[in-house]
Amino acid sequence: NQTLFGAPGWDLSLGTNVTRFQRAVLSAGVPTGREIGGDRSVAVAQIARRWQAPGWYVTPKARVHMARYSNDNTTGSTVSATRTVPTVSIDSGLVFERPAEFFGTSYIQTLEPRAFATWTPFRDQSKLPNYDSGARDFNYSSMFAEHAFSGNDRISDTRAVTVGVSSRLLDSDTGAEVVRLGVAQRALLA
Repeated sequence: NQTLFGAPGWDLSLGTNVTRFQRAVLSAGVPTGREIGGDRSVAVAQIARRWQAPGWYVTPKARVHMARYSNDNTTGSTVSATRTVPTVSIDSGLVFERPAEFFGTSYIQTLEPRAFATWTPFRDQSKLPNYDSGARDFNYSSMFAEHAFSGNDRISDTRAVTVGVSSRLLDSDTGAEVVRLGVAQRALLA
């Protein structure tokens, strides 16, 4: 909740981590007793600001994902590589509520349209190791994510717009969510 450019409410973050990976060297599928590995240093800097009022929100975000690799190869030498990938996105939505009654029980029903746009330029990552990245599960939440991969080794080049709508039934006494339904469509831009 920092004040930038005379406006409060900016969120700044810097996440870092250093990881050492090791694996056994195989020869014809059999361990040789030798190990090779690599070090990965990651830094992710992000700035975001959420503007909101009852019934709506808009959140622009900018992120830079930096990684440095220092890997042993099978000949015993070390190979180093770096990658820097920027991402910008904007998430926005509306929230409508109304009292509802189904099967004699009172609820609050919501209708929540949402629009999301993200842009990440292409960076060739084919020569970088992939220690822990994989495709995200395909679900409603992942359609509103900046990247198609989890982990730190692969950052997807994405130019996409996602629009969707969800509806929830909330218990009118406790506020507990009883049912959530949603549908979304993602359009990839050239």
